[in-house]
Amino acid sequence: MKKKAVILVLPVLFISLAFALNFQTDNMLIKMGVFSGGSMSKTLTITSDVGGEFTLEPINLMGIDLTEINFSLKPGESKKIAINFDSSGIGPGVQVGGIEIKNSGEGRYIPVVTEVESSEILFDLTIDIPSNYLEVQPGAELDADIN
Repeated sequence: MKKKAVILVLPVLFISLAFALNFQTDNMLIKMGVFSGGSMSKTLTITSDVGGEFTLEPINLMGIDLTEINFSLKPGESKKIAINFDSSGIGPGVQVGGIEIKNSGEGRYIPVVTEVESSEILFDLTIDIPSNYLEVQPGAELDADIN
């Protein structure tokens, strides 16, 4: 019985190590909100364990500009990328897209949510849900910051 348990655990360990990415980011989600005609910037930091060539691609995002889309990192090095959002020419509303980061065939998708608010606000509500509540069972409690 003990031999079977060891045999089952080792493949799971090797599979999880094989799918570990060679880079990390400081954000799992980027949210930006401005009034109509406004702009703002946020920073995304990418840290590489092994280095290499990186490519960033905004997907389904209007008004987003990245300071760099192609760059190299050495092992252990980090790079800060400015994400600039300019709402000029974009009507009020919310758009959802993302930034795809690729390195040596590996990739990560960072969701990006942008909101353009009209200058005439009748009602505004922001709900921030902590990342430890990504999955909630029916009937379970949920903590949220409501502004």
